[in-house]
Amino acid sequence: MPSSLPVESRVFLVGADEPAPFYTIQRIPGPPRSSWLLGNMLQLFLPPYGHYNDIWRKTYGTVYRFQGCFGVCLSMCSAL
Repeated sequence: MPSSLPVESRVFLVGADEPAPFYTIQRIPGPPRSSWLLGNMLQLFLPPYGHYNDIWRKTYGTVYRFQGCFGVCLSMCSAL
């Protein structure tokens, strides 16, 4: 399936009987950024460490998106 998106910004869903389409990381649910410059990075690295990861996992599920510095989208996949 041709796409104009770079490989880093696509997620391929597996486990279906037929090939799943590509989705951009922006379509994955996640928290709004807390800072236009730092995104959600302060929430991730300030004590208590892991607090927001637990909240976001309970709110958005085991796969969610959050914002890194300078508007970079990041994703988290948790097995818990």
